[in-house]
Amino acid sequence: MLTEGEVRALTALHGEQTVSELATNLDRSLSYTPELVERLEIAGLVEARRQGKTKRVRLSDAKTLELLTDLT
Repeated sequence: MLTEGEVRALTALHGEQTVSELATNLDRSLSYTPELVERLEIAGLVEARRQGKTKRVRLSDAKTLELLTDLT
């Protein structure tokens, strides 16, 4: 089951964002957001890639969008 923070993160992701941008959109700290992204990665709901020191995140696939639509 997803936590409220995970659902909020999924709904806040539009296209690809940096972890920092996601933290700003969620009004969360930069220490909390990477942990959140990691949990979503492990669940297969988001994909992340590194670009230098920056980590970029996006929804993983249509399955994630379907799940998100069902939740909201």
